[in-house]
Formats: sequence, C-alpha cells, structure tokens
Amino acid sequence: MAPVVYRIDAAGAVDGLGNRHANCSLLLQINPVNWPALELLAIGSPEEVSSHPAASSLPDTQRMRLPDDVAIPGLVNAHSHLDLSHIGSQPFDPARGFVGWVEFIQSRRCQTDHETAASVRSGIELTLAGGVVAVGDVAGVWGTAAYEALAGSCLRGVSGIEVFGLGCRQAKVTARIQELGAMLDASDSHARGVRWTWQPHAPYSAGLDVYEACARSCLEHGRPLLTHLAETPEERRFVARGDGPQADLLKRMGIWDESCLDGLAEGRTPVEYLMGVLESVPCIIAHANDASDRDIELLATTRTTVAYCPRASSYFRQDDAFGPHRYQEMLDAGINVGLGTDSIVNIPELESDRLSTLDEARLLVRRDRLDAEVAMGMATWRAGLPLGLDRDGFSFSREGLPRKLHGLSLVRVGGSKAGDGLAQRVMTSEHLPRLVRPTA
Repeated sequence: MAPVVYRIDAAGAVDGLGNRHANCSLLLQINPVNWPALELLAIGSPEEVSSHPAASSLPDTQRMRLPDDVAIPGLVNAHSHLDLSHIGSQPFDPARGFVGWVEFIQSRRCQTDHETAASVRSGIELTLAGGVVAVGDVAGVWGTAAYEALAGSCLRGVSGIEVFGLGCRQAKVTARIQELGAMLDASDSHARGVRWTWQPHAPYSAGLDVYEACARSCLEHGRPLLTHLAETPEERRFVARGDGPQADLLKRMGIWDESCLDGLAEGRTPVEYLMGVLESVPCIIAHANDASDRDIELLATTRTTVAYCPRASSYFRQDDAFGPHRYQEMLDAGINVGLGTDSIVNIPELESDRLSTLDEARLLVRRDRLDAEVAMGMATWRAGLPLGLDRDGFSFSREGLPRKLHGLSLVRVGGSKAGDGLAQRVMTSEHLPRLVRPTA
C-alpha cells in the first residue's frame, strides 16, 4: 500500500508536553510499511486543517469524525518481560515472598527458542492492544530468540539480553558477553527499529565484573544498560549484609561460594553499590522502590532513567516495605522517570488482555492524584527518551510541521466530565487506547 492521508476530527489532542488542542482536527499521512509511526501534517481547528492542501481532496472514507475521542501520542513501556507472556496473570503468594515467586517463574519459563519466540509474539500483540509503540524489553537469559522475535515486529525500542553471574562464574560470563555481542552486531543491522543491549539481571544475581563488562559494551555501541535495582527488601538485605532469602536461593541452586560476596555485605544500599556503573553509562533501572534521600541525590548526578512499574510494586506489596514510591521526588530532583508494566504475570486478570502504560498512568492519577499531563509524559516521552526516541515524536506542537510521530492513539472519553482538562479526561476514561492504523 502507498502512503495515505487521513483526517481525524476529535474532541481534542493532548501530549504530555504542554500541547493541548480542544475540538481539533488532525491531518495524518500513514505509510503501512512504517506503521505505527506516521506523519502529522497539520493540527488545529477544523477550519484551519481544512485549509491545508492535503485536506482539500480527501474522500469521505478517509475522514474520521470522532467527537468523543481524544488523540494521544503512542505510549512507551520502559520495562517489560514479553518472554513471560505465555504464563498469564498469576496471583502473588505473600507467604512464599519474592524469592518463592522467582522460583515459580523459573519453573514456568520457556525451554526452547520456538516457545520463547511464540511467547514474545503474544506479548507484542498485548503491547499493541495497549496502545504501546516502543518497549524496553528484557529478553531472558542469553535471549537471542526473544530479541529476534521483537526485532522482527513493528515495535521500536531495545531488547536487553539478560546476564547472570556471581563470584567465580564472572570470568566465563564476561567472555561470553564479548562473543555474543560480536554475533548480535551482525543481526542488529537487519532489525527495523529494535536494538539489542545488555541486562545484567540484578545485584543479587550479577557481580560487578559482569556489570562493568556490560557497561563497556553498551558504551561502545551507544546503548542504555538495563537492570533491576532497589526492588525488594530481600535485595536490600543481600547487598548490605550478604545473607537472607536471596543467599539461600543461590545455595539451593548450587551456585553459591564465598566469592559471591565480593563487593557486597558492606552496609551499602543497592544504588550505592552500583554507583560506579551508573556513573559510567546511561542506565534504565527497573523499579527503584527502595530509594533513600542519599540514593535520590546520587541518581540525580547520573544519566539514569527510573522505569517505575506501579502495578508491579503494588502486586509485590513493596509499599509495605518501603512506603510510597518516591517517583515524584525523583522527578523534582531532575531524574527522568518513565513507566513500565513489568510482565503480564503481575497484571490484574481483568486488565491482562493488554500491556499498557496508560493503565499504569491511570493508577497514579487515581491513587496519588498525580497531575494527568505529568502522568501522560511518564507514559510517553519520558519512557521513550532512554530508548533513543526523540521528544518531537511525541509532540502535538503546531510548530515544525510536518513531523514524524512514533505513533498515535485514540481514547474514547464520552461520559467523562467535559469541564476537565483533556489529559484528565483520558486518565479517568475506562476505555482502552486504540492505535490509529491504515485501513484496508
């Protein structure tokens, strides 16, 4: 199909960057080859858009009159585990704790490349159903099958090859990092919009030598380093003291030796422990539920993005351990905070037909009374920046048109309070975002 121009007459458009257009029209050019990306030709009042040369001869079939819908930019998921999509929504058992949950996930992981690719493809469909156009995905252990499945999709973002290795195992792992990186370089050139990167799993499963080898490779390739950090009380205890449920798990798995404690058990927080890496390379750290005043000060001196997953934090009851997440204080300190979903496993069953950061943003607006436009920014451009997506691709500004957008969704807001701002109407709506697609 050749590129086609469409006109949408909507209740409004809002982008999380301060641009708001009530009762507006949007003129779009969509090339099916590049979808979900599209080109914004014009935005403004219906009369203004009608005067655009590309609008003058549009057939009626290419004009969508949607007076109950608000347009929003394509959403971004800064932290996902698409290779776990086959597991589906599952309850959390507080009696078994986080480590018990990890053991459950290990027992349910895909065992073959074919199964992994199928699970990722299922996750891609859930992602598109949630209005998401880009992801920071965790590809699983040495996960080339997950990366290749994601790279073959229409989504954009990064796929983090997950790396484990503590103590004496680190030398072998760092050698594998070099070998696999060289192999991935060859396949990366064929990917449409997804780049591979490294995801040393977490401080309780990857040592500093592994982190530093991944950081060097990320710097060389111009990629962000992904990791889980400051997520659970078990992690805090293991990093500070070198014992507890995480140490017990390593012993049960038969990979424990005293060298696993190198650099640990010195009373530091997870953020303090990893500061050398955080200072050396742009990072996306998932969760950061456990953040002291000093941790926030330290993170603000780095190029770190926090991928906050509100529903995952609630699922694991992290507020009980650490108190409310400090994402607002992080934003105030100048730390970039984007939203992620984590995996389908922690998504409420009634919402498990999609993976959407709009659901995460709506939770913050409802629970914390977060400003709706701030929440919109966290679900779009803030989550997109560390993945290499430019801010302009999330902007409804009338300056500098035409402009390539990373994607565009429509949200039905009929029945919401017309007096509320456009972003607030999107956040209080119960309707899902629908990506604007080329028609057949």
